[in-house]
Amino acid sequence: MPPGFPPKGFLIHLTIFAVVMLGLAVLNIARDPEHPWFLWVLVLWGLGVAGHGFLAYRRTKREADAAIAVKKIGQTKTASKPARSQTRKPAAKRRRASTSRNSSRSRPKP
Repeated sequence: MPPGFPPKGFLIHLTIFAVVMLGLAVLNIARDPEHPWFLWVLVLWGLGVAGHGFLAYRRTKREADAAIAVKKIGQTKTASKPARSQTRKPAAKRRRASTSRNSSRSRPKP
């Protein structure tokens, strides 16, 4: 996803909000136009969607800023991690360790 673009979860939340609010508004206006109760749902759920959007944009902005900082330094986040081959034991040591574990799990002799 490009920097500054909201995460997929927020876009789904916003779409569901818009569809449900449209349905509630149509239902409310068709059944009881004198009492616009759907406005309560619009305001309260809208606050939740706005908060979700704020957090989503804040997170993506922070990730974009971190990516720019990494590019400026010229390093990647994975460059500091050791290669997988450096962190694993040699095959002979792995085999010896696995055989000693298996021998301790053997059944007791009658």
